[in-house]
Amino acid sequence: MKNIMSKALLLTLLITSVSNAKAALDDSDILQPFTEEMAEAQGMTPVDEISTEKAGALKLSSETLERLKRENRVVITVDKRPHTAGESAQKLVMYKDGIEVFKTKISTGLETAVTATSGRTYVRTTPTGFFRPANIYTMYFSNTWKSDMPNAVFLVGGIAIHATPRDANHEGKLGQRASGGCVRTKLEDSKFIRETVMDTGMGSAEGQFKTVTESYRRFKVTDSNRVTVPSINRNNGVQGAPIKSWDTVIVIHE
Repeated sequence: MKNIMSKALLLTLLITSVSNAKAALDDSDILQPFTEEMAEAQGMTPVDEISTEKAGALKLSSETLERLKRENRVVITVDKRPHTAGESAQKLVMYKDGIEVFKTKISTGLETAVTATSGRTYVRTTPTGFFRPANIYTMYFSNTWKSDMPNAVFLVGGIAIHATPRDANHEGKLGQRASGGCVRTKLEDSKFIRETVMDTGMGSAEGQFKTVTESYRRFKVTDSNRVTVPSINRNNGVQGAPIKSWDTVIVIHE
């Protein structure tokens, strides 16, 4: 009983922005039968793997943002609040050399829960925190959903910034929560974001990077494009020991 109650508490913390409690458990828009493989391929998070210290909201202060802009060549902020929260909600903003250079509408996770056929509950959430890019793909194909994810910049687990399909059900929902957890953008925006991130490594122009074909329509930018940068503490954005990544920090906040 105690374990069930703790999971319920985590769900409540994660979906506080959903005004209707019933909607938080509504999986009518999910393809059935819905499997764990489908959940993980869409970047959803199992509720039993979410710790209480990561369940709260991350607020990005102006002081922290200014520090990040001083310490990193590129800073990308993602405001995951619902579009009704204000003008900056469901927006991605990019700063380069301390100057704002780009802003666009996005779609982050729905912040709702869905239960797989196994009985395991997943949350369609975009995790908050400070991240270095983990991996970059010029094209990433989801074998489970049979769908392309162009210009995918992965942050953690299956969560990436990537292009959304050009139809009303996907691109038409940019500017509001609509994904399983990833950060969706327009195709042209995703290309600009990927190339800008790669330019904080060894470059995005022809001859400055190589890709390796991992599998069908998965073209991964090789590690030769990375540079040595300080690691980033996910909880507070403070720099740590050197790692190989890109001189970019991505902040997902609300």
